[in-house]
Amino acid sequence: MGFDKIWSILDSYTIGETGYVFLLDDEGRILSHPDKKLVFSKTSFYPPVSQGNLSGVTQFVFNREEMICGYASILRDIFTDKGFWCVVATQQTTEAFSSILLFRDQFTVFIVIVGTLFTVAGAIFSYKITEPIKELRERC
Repeated sequence: MGFDKIWSILDSYTIGETGYVFLLDDEGRILSHPDKKLVFSKTSFYPPVSQGNLSGVTQFVFNREEMICGYASILRDIFTDKGFWCVVATQQTTEAFSSILLFRDQFTVFIVIVGTLFTVAGAIFSYKITEPIKELRERC
């Protein structure tokens, strides 16, 4: 299988708006990437496959964007018969966590609204209870 076939397979995958899939060898060389100018260049991002972690999740910075990725070793390097190739699925961290952050913000607003309602209800309830007691006290 030539690199053109690998590129056509991996380039067809997208993850959200900012995510993509690429392929690394165990020395950190990019074998497939949507930006073809990066192919066969070394990357500073290097998943710890050589340390026995054949799959996992990690973070790195690419083009000044913080990225989160999952990686998995897929096969031995067919040209050198050493090391592994690693498929990496990556996405900007902000996009990956956007639904969690949205939920957090909505939950915070919900808690503030519920807290305000309970405070107002408590004040009304307190007034309804203490007013009759004050009237009774004044009569006696």
